[in-house]
Amino acid sequence: MNEWIRWLDRRLPRRLATRLTLAVIVVVIAAGLITAVANRYILARNLEEEMIASGRILTLALGESVANALVEEDLATIQETLDVTIHNNPEVVYAYAFGPHTPIIHTFPDGFPADLLHTLNPSELAALVFLALYHWLPRSITAQEA
Repeated sequence: MNEWIRWLDRRLPRRLATRLTLAVIVVVIAAGLITAVANRYILARNLEEEMIASGRILTLALGESVANALVEEDLATIQETLDVTIHNNPEVVYAYAFGPHTPIIHTFPDGFPADLLHTLNPSELAALVFLALYHWLPRSITAQEA
């Protein structure tokens, strides 16, 4: 510890006022950095919670709007509803829906991802609608059947 203090003493200016000024500058910069990091964390957490809540509300609304079409197996109406949802909500990147007797209707540009297909179990649920919400803008999407 003494070596570190001696090294610091040799590097710092001799005048006490200059040393105090440097110490105040270091404290102000450190406090600013700590405040910026804390604000970023709090803001990111609040935005994430808001995005999750918005996604749940949008998922429920979309589920209610395609429920009858899923029961009636009206695939064109379901696809149109999903496309309109993607178009009207810039935070939604993709959407898909399926029922117990319908194929998976989706908005993935390159077909339905195989990894996601393993997570679905249509025999357990009558109708599901999932949305993926991200903070970037949606791509140009064409409809394809799975």
